[in-house]
Amino acid sequence: MKPMTEQHLALFRRHMVEIIDMHFDLAGEEIGKEAPDPRCAALVDVPRHLFVPETLMLMSYQDTPLPIGFDKTISQPFIGALMLDLLGLEQGVRVLEVGTASATRRR
Repeated sequence: MKPMTEQHLALFRRHMVEIIDMHFDLAGEEIGKEAPDPRCAALVDVPRHLFVPETLMLMSYQDTPLPIGFDKTISQPFIGALMLDLLGLEQGVRVLEVGTASATRRR
């Protein structure tokens, strides 16, 4: 099998954004809009595979949370896009999501 290239990963990212668009359309009534802010298309440029263990690289663009170690996960792409969209950010603003939905319980 050939090695994965940046061109392959770019296709996976575009597909991921199409899936996010579909989720917005399907959940439009619940979230109050049927399409994400066009700036959410910037997700096409984010190399999500660099934020998960290498063994999960092929899964990194699926619409599911993925483990990143220490019993933590990287958010599902749709949920990440929805959080950003609902913030109503102005042009040029950058966001770093750090454990926004994380809760650890110690016994």
